[in-house]
Amino acid sequence: EHELLQSRVAEVKQDLEAINNNVAAAQQIHNGLLAQQDEAVKELSATRERRSGHQARIGVLEKLERRQEGIGLGVREILQRAHTSDQSPWNLIRGSVSDLLEVALERAPLVDVALGESAQWIVIDQLAPLGDYLLEHTSRLTDRVGFLAADAPETSDSHASPDLCNQPGVLGPVADGVQAIGGNEWLIERLLANSWIVNTLADALRLSRGPGRGARFVTLQGELIERDGTLLAGPISTDASPLSRRSELRRLRTELDDLEAQIEADQDQRENLDESLVSAECDLTAARSQREAAADRMGRLENKARDKHRELENTTGQHEAQAAELERLEQSQKRSQQELDTAQQEQQTSAKRQQELAAQAASIQADQ
Repeated sequence: EHELLQSRVAEVKQDLEAINNNVAAAQQIHNGLLAQQDEAVKELSATRERRSGHQARIGVLEKLERRQEGIGLGVREILQRAHTSDQSPWNLIRGSVSDLLEVALERAPLVDVALGESAQWIVIDQLAPLGDYLLEHTSRLTDRVGFLAADAPETSDSHASPDLCNQPGVLGPVADGVQAIGGNEWLIERLLANSWIVNTLADALRLSRGPGRGARFVTLQGELIERDGTLLAGPISTDASPLSRRSELRRLRTELDDLEAQIEADQDQRENLDESLVSAECDLTAARSQREAAADRMGRLENKARDKHRELENTTGQHEAQAAELERLEQSQKRSQQELDTAQQEQQTSAKRQQELAAQAASIQADQ
C-alpha cells in the first residue's frame, strides 16, 4: 500500500507541474493583454487629445471664416450681392480667386505670396455687364475691388514661360499642386504663369537677372520678386489669408475624420481587449484553482504516505524485535536441550556406576 501511495504522489506531482505550466502560460497571456490594454488606453487618450486640438483649431478658423477675416470690405460687399441677387452683373460673379483655387496646406503660403492682392479679386463671367453697371452707378462700391473676367483676352506674354526646372535653386512652378474648382483652370495660367518657387532670395535675385529674366520668383521664406524686379518681403500671416485658412481647414477636417475613425477603431480594440482580458482572468483563476486543488491533494497524499511509512517502520521494528526474541528463545531452548542431554548422560553414567558398584558389592558378599 505504501508503494501505491508513493506512485500516486508521483503522478499528482506530474499533474501539478503541468498545471503550474498552465498557470504560467495563463499569467503570461494575462500580462500581455494588460500591456496591450494600457497601450490601447494611451493611444486612445493621445488620439482624443489630437482630436480636441483639431476641433479647437477648426473652431478658430471657422470663426475667422464667418468674420471673413482678411477679406476687404468691398470684396465682402460684392460677394454678398452675388449670393443674394439674381440681377446682372451680380449673377455673373463666380466668387473670389481664393474661393476658386485649392492648394495643399504646405504650399498655400507660397501661393498666397505669388497671388498677392489678386487672391481677393472677384472672378466674373463677363466684364461688359459690370462695366455698364459701373458707368451708371459710380458711387455704388464702398471700397476698391479688383475684377477678373473669364472672357478677358490673354496677354501676349502669357505663354512666354522659360523652363527653369533644371536651374540651381529652383524647386518648381508655383502652379504645381494648385487646383481650380468649377471649371476655372484658366485662373492658374492667368495668375501663376511663369512663377517659380526657389530656395532663397539669393537664388531669386540671380535668376531674375539671368535665365529667369521676366519671371516671378517666390522664396521659401516668403519673399517675392516681380517680373519688373520689384521685391516684396516681410512676415506672412496665414490666418488672415483665406486661401491658406481654407487649405488648413480642409486638411484639419480630413484629419479630424481620420481621427474619429481611429478613435472608433481604438474603442473597438479596447472593448475586444477588455473581453479578452476577462476571459484570460477567468482562465487564470481556473488554473490557479486547479493548482490549489492539486497541491492540496498532493499534500494529503504525502501526509498519508508519511503515516504509512511510519506505520511500516513501526511494524518492521516490531517484526525485528519479535524475530530477535524468537531467536533468543530458540537459543535458550537449544541451551536447555543441551543441558537436558548433559543431565541425561550424567544420569546414565551414574546409573551405570551404581550397577557396577552393586555388582562389586554382590561379589564381595559372595566371597565372604
